[in-house]
Amino acid sequence: LAPEAHAAARQDAGSNAAQAGTRIVAVVNGTVITNQDVAARARLFALSAGMHPTPDILRRLRPQITRELIDQTLQLQAIKQHKVVVSEKQLEQALSRIDQQNNLPQGGLKQKLEAAGVPYTTLVNQFRIQIGWSDVLKKTLGSNLRPNKEDVAAEKRALRREIGQTQYRIAEIFIPVEKPQDEASAQSFAHTVIKQLRAGAPFPLIAAQFSQSQSALSGGNRGWVAPDLLDPAVRSVVQRMPPGAIPDAGRVPRGFEIVQLPGKRQ
Repeated sequence: LAPEAHAAARQDAGSNAAQAGTRIVAVVNGTVITNQDVAARARLFALSAGMHPTPDILRRLRPQITRELIDQTLQLQAIKQHKVVVSEKQLEQALSRIDQQNNLPQGGLKQKLEAAGVPYTTLVNQFRIQIGWSDVLKKTLGSNLRPNKEDVAAEKRALRREIGQTQYRIAEIFIPVEKPQDEASAQSFAHTVIKQLRAGAPFPLIAAQFSQSQSALSGGNRGWVAPDLLDPAVRSVVQRMPPGAIPDAGRVPRGFEIVQLPGKRQ
């Protein structure tokens, strides 16, 4: 159900807009994405990662962030089409979790963003889309999401096989590659993210903003995972890495995955 992000978008559709200084960078089924939208998201990333949003940094972030905005615009259109409504309570809970995961007081993230000149609505709208898109998937898949007796029995057998084995607590950031020509910019973006994470940027906040997996809503946290549930490229790294380390991004189906290992247990 992943949206066909670039089939419906026209990159660099024009250079004139209603406001002076605003330029159209994409049109997605009639919805305009401007350079100001891209710059706001780039500043949000730079602030979260502890980077100074210089023109050069914003330029390097632009390709990946533009693609992300196109994907999210398509998701928002699907949310409206399916008449999914995201409540204020859902938004408050999601944003509160990010405050807690980053050791900030309630509303601390809002104050931090506004002090840096980044509109808080940039983050709020992103969470609205993430939550709404998750509801669209549930609504579309319907009964396929409900486990049957055979599913439960298979899960029990799998759990018995895991007794005595090592489990890994995984946090992830997934960066998609929609088309072969996107791979270089996605990999470059992954390197930028890893560099900032290693310099101390908060993993949950970066994951919440830029990961394109459902775990983004919980700051990238997948919880305790058995080795056979991990992609082979990720599993081989996780089994060797010490807790807390940030390895290079692994190439997995459909994109790159950045992982952190908060802990492991038997």
